[in-house]
Amino acid sequence: MTDQNSAKPASAAAPKPSFTNEQIAHQLTDNFWIREGEPTRHFDIPVGGTITVNYAGLTQKGQFYAHYALELWSDVTGIQFVTTRGQADIMFDDWDSGAYAHSNLKSDGSIDQSFVNVSTSWISSDGYNLSNYSFQTYIHEIGHALGLGHAGNYNGSADYGIDNDYANDSWQATVMSYFSQTENTAILADFAYVATPQVADVMAIRELYGSSGDTRTSDTVYGDNGTAGSIMNHIIGNSTPTTYTIVDDGGTDTLNFADTGQDQTIDLREQAISSVRGVDGNLIIAEGTRIENAISGSGNDLIVANDLQNVLTGGAGNDRFVFHDAASHSANLDTITDFEDGSDLICFVDDDFGPALSFGLLDFSAVGSDVSIQFNDDRILLENVSLASLDVNDFLFV
Repeated sequence: MTDQNSAKPASAAAPKPSFTNEQIAHQLTDNFWIREGEPTRHFDIPVGGTITVNYAGLTQKGQFYAHYALELWSDVTGIQFVTTRGQADIMFDDWDSGAYAHSNLKSDGSIDQSFVNVSTSWISSDGYNLSNYSFQTYIHEIGHALGLGHAGNYNGSADYGIDNDYANDSWQATVMSYFSQTENTAILADFAYVATPQVADVMAIRELYGSSGDTRTSDTVYGDNGTAGSIMNHIIGNSTPTTYTIVDDGGTDTLNFADTGQDQTIDLREQAISSVRGVDGNLIIAEGTRIENAISGSGNDLIVANDLQNVLTGGAGNDRFVFHDAASHSANLDTITDFEDGSDLICFVDDDFGPALSFGLLDFSAVGSDVSIQFNDDRILLENVSLASLDVNDFLFV
């Protein structure tokens, strides 16, 4: 892995394309190795299978990073990492300088054994937390040990604008990138260390190993009063800016970022980018992860619904509730719990609803102390709102 100070912005000779997350994932699983003249690789195990690991020789701090980084890769895939003090599928060490990983392959191209080295000097300045470059390095190197290549065709060092093959090569999409969010001049995101496998990493590693589908299958809260487990609660609640991808396999789930007065964007759609707790572009929902509800704070917030039955709470401030998908045209009911006439807006996006949608085509009715807004078979319920208070100025059609 590159030293965090070694990659520098540079002026590109010509504009480069932006990759989809699927294209980035293919770079990680295939294209990097092909360009290196090496076979693609992964451990030959069933979905949710076992990989043995030995990190007993690391310092206490190194063991801390290795343990939690492996737990995050297990979250994504269901792989069971079993520790041993003898020979293992993945051997960890810290005696050599720098940070790197390599694999020995069997004749069929599958991984026989992988080796990860992160030197003690590499992690010496960081503490026992999951929001620093040392922890990010362990996630990155374990990605290599499992079969992932780099986000671009570079190895050791790279300059943005020269060595990247696509414009959006950055930590925001993949921990396997060499470029921070601020080194990358094509994306809008604040600097933040990577605290989980990112959205393209999830796609890539699941292409190699599948997913057991048993990560947080009950109702889960991410953020304030979190119930996502100690590691995710720590990552999301950390005061140091971090970027992370949420993976969730079931239940009725909530993003709760109510305890802040900063402006936020909470986008519930898969692979969409959110900005929470004062950090731009730091949260992404993984492909296949379905989050139903969102709670924001007292800033001027943007909350974007998905195609599920969403319960949305904007908090104080001038908030916009955005509907792109006409509730997937599936007769869904979305609820806004705290709509404020005169300060909040309900926004409909023409691309999905059609340019003919207008205020006059919405059907309003009082339901007790609430208001139901219906269009075709879909409804939005505004809780504790007077029907008489609503007019065209409460809506935006874009």
